[in-house]
Amino acid sequence: GSSLSIITMLARAASPVARLAFLMIDDVLDVERASSETGKDGLKALRDGKMTRPLILAFEDQRFRPRLQELLSEIKGSRARGLAPALQLAAILKENGFTARVRAMALEKARGLKENFASLPDRAAALDLKAFVCALASRSK
Repeated sequence: GSSLSIITMLARAASPVARLAFLMIDDVLDVERASSETGKDGLKALRDGKMTRPLILAFEDQRFRPRLQELLSEIKGSRARGLAPALQLAAILKENGFTARVRAMALEKARGLKENFASLPDRAAALDLKAFVCALASRSK
């Protein structure tokens, strides 16, 4: 097949990994960045009491579980989806490296496609595709 069809096939194969990396970074940005930086409603997932990847990692650490449960209970019990407990959750996630770990996991997933990219016959296109997937996994907005 042509190099274009091979690249298309690889892009399709990379799509689930790229999507996962994108969603992982989305979870991180919800915690790390202000609404004015991302164009999204900041802390929305936390204010909605959703279990994001950084929050799941934090729950796995026994030291933080009781406090996290308490803050999520406050959020779920509040009609206004309390900003104060969401801010406290965000602080725990950032200050204890949970968002950084998720960011590293997303980049690792994207880099895991390295061998697939290396096998493409069109080197320039392969590098472009790899750069795109890595950019998704390391975006800051």
